[in-house]
Amino acid sequence: MTHASLSGLLLIALLSICGVSSAQDSSTSSQDLEAAVQAKPSSEERPKFEIEFVVFAYNAFDPADEDLGRERDRLMSKGDQEWSPKPPVQFEMLQPADLTLNAACDKLKRLNAYTVLVHGGWVQEGLPEEDAPEIDMSIFGEPSVSGTLRFYVSRYAHVTAAIDYHASTEKGLTLRTASPDTPEASTSSPRRFELRQTRRLRSGELHYFDHPAFGLLVTVRRHAEAHENVAGTGANSERTARPAA
Repeated sequence: MTHASLSGLLLIALLSICGVSSAQDSSTSSQDLEAAVQAKPSSEERPKFEIEFVVFAYNAFDPADEDLGRERDRLMSKGDQEWSPKPPVQFEMLQPADLTLNAACDKLKRLNAYTVLVHGGWVQEGLPEEDAPEIDMSIFGEPSVSGTLRFYVSRYAHVTAAIDYHASTEKGLTLRTASPDTPEASTSSPRRFELRQTRRLRSGELHYFDHPAFGLLVTVRRHAEAHENVAGTGANSERTARPAA
């Protein structure tokens, strides 16, 4: 069995210990989330959702020994990026007290198999794919993680992950030169590994995006503020809205 398979099995066991259900196949959706998504409200009545995620690295992974996508070792030019500008959309960052995956993160940190890189989240309206913001991972302050996450609603709720993990290597990588008379050089520049997946979501479940070098956990739920406002509490009224990157 490969390291990736073992890591995935260990992670699934970990999540069940934490009391959180995991989903790699989203063939069935929660009734609450589907009801919110399929209500087809007007733009003034769109429900809000909380999207929380964790990016973690597999400690046993050695980027110097992997041949995954050698083309990914080069730097991306502007022409390589599939970037489509979108109109400004307001979203809110989840505060530390609002995060619900702390127990899973604590379990990961206590094991030697994983390193938690980023744990964060945001709140946004359930927008269609063409209007949904791409959340730039750089706003979470971890230099080894770049790319975007995007939550959108069509018939169901989805998350699209376009995340890069910049894995450093102590062994260094060999750079081949164009001229046979020029000696090869070694560099310790990080290698970049890509995760590109779109997943249909079930409310309240932890969705696992796997890659041999790193992993991504995502959960989505209805925004608590919507329920609190109905009750007249307004507990989350002081959250600060930030524009999408």
